[in-house]
Amino acid sequence: MTGMTGSLELDELALSVAADNGPSNAGQPMDIGYLALFLGSDEAKFINGTVIPADGGWIAR
Repeated sequence: MTGMTGSLELDELALSVAADNGPSNAGQPMDIGYLALFLGSDEAKFINGTVIPADGGWIAR
């Protein structure tokens, strides 16, 4: 939910995912910000060379 995506119309698949997860599942900019903060912290010092999906479970469908 950013200026770039806020005006997009949802397709049928997106509508079914929203129905399954509720309207509060739409990603917010801070959801990515929290991941960035974690990756920049000492707690993430052992993480390297991987892809971390930050998509609210979309890729798992």
